[in-house]
Amino acid sequence: MGADWVSQFNRQLCDEIGSLTPTSTVSFVESHLRELNGFSELKCGLDEGLPALARVQHVIALGRTEEDLKAGLVEHLCASAKRITLDYWACYAEVFKGCDPPGSIPDFKLFPHLKEQQFLLLLPPHVEQMLASLQDHRSEVTVMSEENISELRGNGMTSPFGRQVTQ
Repeated sequence: MGADWVSQFNRQLCDEIGSLTPTSTVSFVESHLRELNGFSELKCGLDEGLPALARVQHVIALGRTEEDLKAGLVEHLCASAKRITLDYWACYAEVFKGCDPPGSIPDFKLFPHLKEQQFLLLLPPHVEQMLASLQDHRSEVTVMSEENISELRGNGMTSPFGRQVTQ
């Protein structure tokens, strides 16, 4: 059983990736290659010295589309690796009653080809709802530490977007 979590999300970079053309994708990959982690298909199992063009061609040869490539870039570049695991009182099911809150953006709105939702971009008011729920149930909070709650409140999680996944 998984847990809900949040992390910072760079919406500006996401929009930049979304607007890439086949021509501009290679130069974008080249300029961001160092930022990609080893789990990215553009790096995993590939020689360190392989040029960006060959990496992109490799991913396409695996049967991935341009949209798949962009979604992978967003996954690996736009969401912070630092995650805050949420207490039940801040989780999606409790705070939003199982419905995406108004104004939130599911990943399939960014990438319509996706078959299954992996993340949801939240607005600052949504994070405030989560914080209010935590405050209302302060004595029942068991998973999150004060440090985690402070991070959620003040470490940019509320601005401009957050990311939440229910696993």
